[in-house]
Amino acid sequence: MAPQLDPAAPHNRGSHRRPVILESAFVVMLMAAAFLVRIWPLSKMHYWDETVYLQNAEVICCGKANYSELDSRPPLLSLLFAAVFLLWHHVYAASIATALLNALGPVLLYFSGRIIAERIPAAIAALLFAFSPFFVGVFPTGFVSDDTGNSLLSDSPALTLILLSFWLLLCALRKPTEFRFACAGFVLALAVLMRFASLSSVGVLLLLVLGADRWWRAALACGAGLAVGIGPYLCWSRFRYGGFFRTFRSGWKNLQGPGESVL
Repeated sequence: MAPQLDPAAPHNRGSHRRPVILESAFVVMLMAAAFLVRIWPLSKMHYWDETVYLQNAEVICCGKANYSELDSRPPLLSLLFAAVFLLWHHVYAASIATALLNALGPVLLYFSGRIIAERIPAAIAALLFAFSPFFVGVFPTGFVSDDTGNSLLSDSPALTLILLSFWLLLCALRKPTEFRFACAGFVLALAVLMRFASLSSVGVLLLLVLGADRWWRAALACGAGLAVGIGPYLCWSRFRYGGFFRTFRSGWKNLQGPGESVL
């Protein structure tokens, strides 16, 4: 007998494909809009902390030796700038790279929120993150905050990496494998290398491994990924400055400043 075709099958495939298309369009438009509000306006003028990261990149890629704060600043943002400078040696290239990295944050928040609370709440959270003035950095007074998405600072890029590690941990908890937990640990190490103060967030996120069925294996895998990510930098700090955590202590000392109150 000839096979009987289900007349509802094409309709079912079409109805299943439509939400995927809409969701993909939302993600693409979200990232594009987040990038545009973070890249505009481009400027060649930057404040001290921003120019320090640019100068460290010049030391890494271009042989500059007149000034460096690699002994107290996290290295990953300057490494990113150095890699970009090999393609286009201009301050605009650093701004574009930073804006792209920061625009990934709302997308990663959406993917993480979809796992926890479905699409609509995740979309609302992603839109708030993408366009809230604090994260964008455009204020009515004309000033730009230090912790914004359109600066050349490490705060927002570190937040993007923290959200990436959060999403990877959620995916690892849904489908547990040692490799997925190791990848999450590696990205957590990158977040620390992007901004030393991310250590507190890393400590909180590591608690998620307790939700795994075999939490001790998940913890070992996550710790191995963390060690692989941060180990080479600690060895470099030991070789260059005489201590594994010398740069961390120097960064904390410079941030704290003299004469702080005990409170």
